[in-house]
Amino acid sequence: MYDDLPFVEDVDLEGLSVVLRVDINSSIVDGRIEDDERIRRHAKTVAALLDEGAKVAVLAHQGRPGDPDFTTLEPHHEVMSEVLGDGIEYVPDVFGPAAKEAIRSLKPGEAVLLENVRFYSEERMNREPEWHAQRHLVRNLAPLFDVFVNDAFAAAHRSNASLVGFTRRLPSYVGHVMKREVEVLDGKVRKEMEDGVFVLGGSKVGDAMRVIARAVEMDNVKRILLGGLVANVFLWAEGIDPGRPTRKYLRDKGYADYVDDARELLEEDEEGKIMVPKDVALNDGGRRVEVPVEELPSDHPIFDIGSETIEEYVAEIESAGMVIANGPMGVYEEGGFEKGTYEVLNAMANSDAFTVIGGGHIIAAAKACGAYEGMDHVSTGGGSMLRLLAGERLPALEAIRTCPLNEGG
Repeated sequence: MYDDLPFVEDVDLEGLSVVLRVDINSSIVDGRIEDDERIRRHAKTVAALLDEGAKVAVLAHQGRPGDPDFTTLEPHHEVMSEVLGDGIEYVPDVFGPAAKEAIRSLKPGEAVLLENVRFYSEERMNREPEWHAQRHLVRNLAPLFDVFVNDAFAAAHRSNASLVGFTRRLPSYVGHVMKREVEVLDGKVRKEMEDGVFVLGGSKVGDAMRVIARAVEMDNVKRILLGGLVANVFLWAEGIDPGRPTRKYLRDKGYADYVDDARELLEEDEEGKIMVPKDVALNDGGRRVEVPVEELPSDHPIFDIGSETIEEYVAEIESAGMVIANGPMGVYEEGGFEKGTYEVLNAMANSDAFTVIGGGHIIAAAKACGAYEGMDHVSTGGGSMLRLLAGERLPALEAIRTCPLNEGG
């Protein structure tokens, strides 16, 4: 699907001014970054561009307005500086006078990190590249640059100004992180999968539904293992009442709207690829209580998959040729309810299959249980990964692929 993307490594950047979009959106608690992996990965891209003699201005976002993690990029700059030394300056401005002056003052081999682009309201709109190309951010910054590089795979499923707008004003290329994601997910996973197993949990029910719908039709996928809120939706679709607390949570979050869709997918799944938990772990005042799903409903919320289900899922993973996982099997952060997530991840890490995980929660869980180093590919994006694997084209990649200013564009 993306065999024809232009990569920045094929461009001579010496002396050129580059606007680089990255995704360093991170978990922040009490003003501190909990996991800086995305920042360190993208810092390597910055370092590669600087080694080529480019002048680099970095655009990124953090959180959403109203959320507790919606903040400046100053903490992110501290991490980037650890990787790059004194090679990058933080400018608390997006496209105003301070930002423009800092960009104009750059010398080859120097970089600046501009402020959180979501401080700018139009950045939060999803529109076509042509519309965004006329917005203030792009119109003000584009004349200062020679090249646009997008490395923000984790945000590639969005069509915001900083992700697609520059592609209609500057020659545009894919960065190093984005290239690796495309090579693995669009190349190896989609084209070389045999005896594939999807492990889908967490709370991104809509994205998971897309992948399930696609996977049911794929000859090279043998099983789809469900956990987390995704599994609770499918249990309900099977006619199993999960209980008042779980029903209320699904309704409050809008996930109950997917029950009818889940029922249709179960009916279409003639080969029985979709595996729904046979037993679950309830949270009884902090105590783990496992029950077969036939014994539901319960007045206690479902917090994990049960031991029989874990055993079944592990067996499927051990016989797979490729395993792709997104989202935990339960509320792994709560003591006593990490079992499903940890055992599934460790089975992946110890298997002979080619293994891929993506999404912040499952990455954090893999690190916590020691399975992280055993994975063949760790994707920076959960939603983007799922949509790409579902066969959807990603707006940020499409904007680069169709950039009219690229050679042959």
